[in-house]
Amino acid sequence: MPLLKVKKLKDNAKVPAIAHIGDACFDLYAAESVWINAGKATPVSTGLAFEIPDGWEMQIRPLHR
Repeated sequence: MPLLKVKKLKDNAKVPAIAHIGDACFDLYAAESVWINAGKATPVSTGLAFEIPDGWEMQIRPLHR
């Protein structure tokens, strides 16, 4: 498994973490408060930079409840 390097760009940024044993992914947090209208795409800063290894990708998906 390759190493994913993460750099904090803002003091209030939180490094992604797995919240519970058995989770399939990491939780990612916003570094700012943003109002997102239903059905609209809105950029939200995580305050992080990632170095993604060749041949790998990152995906950010909405939480469906």
